[in-house]
Amino acid sequence: MQDLGWFADELRPTPDISLAGRRNAPLDRFRIGCFDYYAGLDMATLSVKADFKIDDHAAGTELAALFTPTGEHVREMVLSDAITQHDRGTLTVRIGDQTGNLTELNRTF
Repeated sequence: MQDLGWFADELRPTPDISLAGRRNAPLDRFRIGCFDYYAGLDMATLSVKADFKIDDHAAGTELAALFTPTGEHVREMVLSDAITQHDRGTLTVRIGDQTGNLTELNRTF
């Protein structure tokens, strides 16, 4: 990419997290959507972590490889063991674009 200075790519990657299921219903999957308007996403930078145990994965474990593409810009992790009870948890998604811009989103539920 040609060096165009600060405004070469001022649009940052945009992640979103969807908690599939209804309120007070078991949580059986996580969906994330990521998009970048200009340079395109660098999927090697995708990071997904939770501050609670998911299936057999301890809190803080890198989960990005467990998300599979399900549609354009959407990835999903289907849980082996649905989460039926939790006090409070945070899922953190971090993604970068081809020019090195990084965006982090924390979703607490």
